[in-house]
Amino acid sequence: MKPPVGITDEPKWIRHCCQIHARAKELREGKISLIQASVALGPLASWTRAASEPDFEVFRRLRDELIGLPIGSERKWWAAHALAREDTKIHAIEEKWRSKAMKAASNLEAKYAWSLEARAALRKQAQKRRNRPSD
Repeated sequence: MKPPVGITDEPKWIRHCCQIHARAKELREGKISLIQASVALGPLASWTRAASEPDFEVFRRLRDELIGLPIGSERKWWAAHALAREDTKIHAIEEKWRSKAMKAASNLEAKYAWSLEARAALRKQAQKRRNRPSD
């Protein structure tokens, strides 16, 4: 796969594509939550110039519904009774989006699988350059 127009650092783009693959796989395998995946995929979609793709749109819409809810480190500042109330809302949003998000994650994992080989090739090239005798 070739970088989209505007991407000037192909190795960095490939690394971000690998991270998309990893986050999608981790979500599907239950290693990260739906919220963690949606938060992680947002910047990656932007950095790879893929934010308008339908699979990323699912995660953006999920994040939009979570705005104002305690989903990150700010939770430590919330009172227990308020967290309980907001957690009910958070769980309802997660359930609403779970099926679509898991399908989108599956699509992203498959679509970005190429990046693993591309990154391995970049590493191999770098290793060859390091091992090449200097003139």
